[in-house]
Amino acid sequence: MSTSVPSAPSHYVFGELLIDGRWRAGAAGTIFKDLDPYTGRTLVEVPQANVADIDAAYASAKRAQRHWANTLPGQRAEVCAKLPRSWTFVTLRSSTG
Repeated sequence: MSTSVPSAPSHYVFGELLIDGRWRAGAAGTIFKDLDPYTGRTLVEVPQANVADIDAAYASAKRAQRHWANTLPGQRAEVCAKLPRSWTFVTLRSSTG
């Protein structure tokens, strides 16, 4: 009995960065390609973040941490249990490049 395994896309492309609950283009305006060190093929493409993006992400995380610190452990567990389902809003599109 043979089982067929669906083939993976050639690589994934993330078009925007998620910062402060909003999707936005990287301020650098360039794309970073992560390569397979063995084959040299592209594994994933992501927007290149620059200092402004990192500063915005840090400020957002710092604001969120204040609220998270006051969240009871049981509530934190509920949030963490929902994470895998919430990741479905991230759209991955395969590239044939």
